[in-house]
Amino acid sequence: MDSRFTTKCQRTPNKAGLTRCQPWSVDHGFPNRDPPLTAVGSQQASNVHPPVEPSLIIVYPMTRTIQTALIVFRELLSSSPVKVELQVWPDLRKAHDATCNKGVSRADMAVKFAQLDFSACHEEWDYPPHSFEEAAARAERIRQRLRDLSRSYKSIFLVTHRGFIAFLVKGETFDVCGMVS
Repeated sequence: MDSRFTTKCQRTPNKAGLTRCQPWSVDHGFPNRDPPLTAVGSQQASNVHPPVEPSLIIVYPMTRTIQTALIVFRELLSSSPVKVELQVWPDLRKAHDATCNKGVSRADMAVKFAQLDFSACHEEWDYPPHSFEEAAARAERIRQRLRDLSRSYKSIFLVTHRGFIAFLVKGETFDVCGMVS
């Protein structure tokens, strides 16, 4: 986790009592790709207590999202053998083209997270630019895949960006570390 940037963040809690501390966000113009989770983000993830144990966790291939999943589900994912499957879906990527929302190569991610399978990802982060139509199409593909998977998995958890969740649920947005069943 990278705490170098936390002093630049707004610390006003939102209505859920969570602070938003994303110094690389679009508003801050952070210049680097795929930044890590901040200390505040790590603390927020540590405070998440899922209501049920997942049978499948799905993340998108960005460092901070994977770090979030590894914190929230640390007991399940660090056991031997691992108690839950974790899949990486590039279609869950963010719905904004800011530099901080662009990932790195599949090889770079595999070095950072050797325990995960990134074979569904492009070799390089060369996904098309974001558009409303493209994000809506990705969301529809994901909804169909989730319908199919729900026959085999009892509880599926997605760890993705709240901006893209609005496309998945056709309009609702969630706070940081928000959950819905």
